[in-house]
Amino acid sequence: MRQHRVNLIIIAGLILLGLVILRSFLLPGFPQTHDSFHHLARLANLNLAWHDHHFPFRWAANLNHGFGLPIFNFYYYLLELLAFIPMKLGLTIENSLKLVTIISYLGAATVWFIWLKPKLGRLAAAAAGVFSLTAIYPLSVLLIRGAYGETLAYFLLVVNFYLLDRLIKRPGRLNYLLAVGALSAFLLAHNITAMFGLPLLVISAFLKGRFKTALVFVNSIGLTLFFWLPLILERSFTYFDSITSGNELFNHFPTLGQLIYMPWSFGFSAPGSGDTMSFTLGPIHWLIILLAFLGFFSAKSRPALGRHWFFFVSFIAFVFLALPISAWFWRLFPILNFVQFPWRLVLFLSLLGSYLSALAAKAYPKLTVGLLAAATIFTLVTVRDQGHFNWPDDFYYHYPFTTTTQLEAMPKWFDTAKNAELYGRLEKVFSLSNQEVKTEQVAWSTQKHSYQVSLASEDQLFERTAYFPGWEVTVDGEKQEVIKDNQIYPGLIGYSVPSGSHNVVTTFSDSTPARRIGDAVSLISLAALVLTLVFYPKEQKDH
Repeated sequence: MRQHRVNLIIIAGLILLGLVILRSFLLPGFPQTHDSFHHLARLANLNLAWHDHHFPFRWAANLNHGFGLPIFNFYYYLLELLAFIPMKLGLTIENSLKLVTIISYLGAATVWFIWLKPKLGRLAAAAAGVFSLTAIYPLSVLLIRGAYGETLAYFLLVVNFYLLDRLIKRPGRLNYLLAVGALSAFLLAHNITAMFGLPLLVISAFLKGRFKTALVFVNSIGLTLFFWLPLILERSFTYFDSITSGNELFNHFPTLGQLIYMPWSFGFSAPGSGDTMSFTLGPIHWLIILLAFLGFFSAKSRPALGRHWFFFVSFIAFVFLALPISAWFWRLFPILNFVQFPWRLVLFLSLLGSYLSALAAKAYPKLTVGLLAAATIFTLVTVRDQGHFNWPDDFYYHYPFTTTTQLEAMPKWFDTAKNAELYGRLEKVFSLSNQEVKTEQVAWSTQKHSYQVSLASEDQLFERTAYFPGWEVTVDGEKQEVIKDNQIYPGLIGYSVPSGSHNVVTTFSDSTPARRIGDAVSLISLAALVLTLVFYPKEQKDH
């Protein structure tokens, strides 16, 4: 009982420390960052899609100046989906997103402690939690970049290490279900983190249990293919490949000095070393990592630390990938250009560094505690916000922009410059021939537009909706060819209609091959999960 009380006190201490560091999220308003508005507006549009029963989520109706955007076909949205819970309890959009972000940040430190305490002891586990809370880059993600999905993915990555380890040691239905659920959630939390974190999990699990967890990975990947398959196969329908196919990635390698120390700043990443934002791990945190390596190579500590070589090697690998010396590797695999900024991999240095800090505490407890105390003071003095804003929920429901940096999710047929002439026009359906078009009984939801049109002569009509594969038009129940390449307003949904009064229905569905296959595999994987749980052996309890 006493030991249990001590553990709870340590967890409470970690939570308290985290709340002090992240005090900006406890103040009224929302912290101003690069991407704050992006996530808040996506949450509002996801809520609209939820109410319109648009599943799986793919289309954001109000973004892109009301033309809509397939943002959820390509961008992670688990963060916003989790924020539905506090929203349904009455919290505002801003407070709901803040709450989920705070829980993710604090949750990572808590799970570090829960996972590592039986493996390395209480002090080492607490060290990992403190390192996780005080590392500078994850706080830059929260207070400078506003990439809250990365914070959620970081938390889920730690959870997956813990649950896979637990499943290997204690196979059973509940542990299998938790492992599949956590891994599926991680794969939907943040695209880039998932792409680089999945190999880490696979290798780690194989080294510990060989093929004991293979079914977990197969099941989880299958469950999430409804998202990943369209993301991969339908990128060619957007501007994405044209934006990421160049050499921009090679202009944004950080230097080793920048990884060790950069002043806290709210600017942006610039080509070369002229960056005005911070993506350092923290100078004192590097000393703790060096201490772990010293312990690994010392004769005294090597027997205790040697079995953890995977985390040392992985740390070195991610340092390599983040630095300019790895440029040849990135050129060998141009498919990885979607990363855009190699400094994003510093998140994995924070993750692996937390584990290494536990090993440092195991080898040199007093010195590690002293360094962590210094690192905590350094972080408290360094980290700050750049102010807050506060807008009513309605502002985010009508947010007009794309919530992307370089129009990555914009359909390739859509010309933003030409269609800008339509900004602010109230009519949802119009003719280019200046013919009067009467629309009645208009019902306009995320994935379905139905209305009656009346016109004097045959014409081509256009909706204020961006075309993307999956949109289909029927006139009086008969499917029409979608006109998407009109030269005056390129990329809008158009169709031919004869004179008279007609019922028009425009629907967005999962009718493309990638979506059909992805949805089917995910449903089959769900059925497989249920069957697996039925036949999976129960956990053997100790007697």
